Amino acid sequence: MHGERSRDRDGTTQQGSARRRGRGPASFAKELVRRAVLRAVLADRAAADNDLAAALKELMSDQELFTRSLLASGENAFPQPDDDWIDVFDDSDDPD
Repeated sequence: MHGERSRDRDGTTQQGSARRRGRGPASFAKELVRRAVLRAVLADRAAADNDLAAALKELMSDQELFTRSLLASGENAFPQPDDDWIDVFDDSDDPD
């Protein structure tokens, strides 16, 4: 994918997630994907970029500070709310 558009089984255009630059521990990325997939499964549909965005927003909330500290592997090892790469999940320019 890496910046390309692809179509999901239902024909929905997907983009953005693959463009994220790797930053932070693998445990953070694993938890992010786990939460995104769980959201989609509970909604009985395939996971999409908006699930990743919602999971990221949830993980970055103040209520998840403890979870982030458990996932971190060093000072500032996990993404911060003001990090630039988080903007790739902004779907304000998405026509859908």
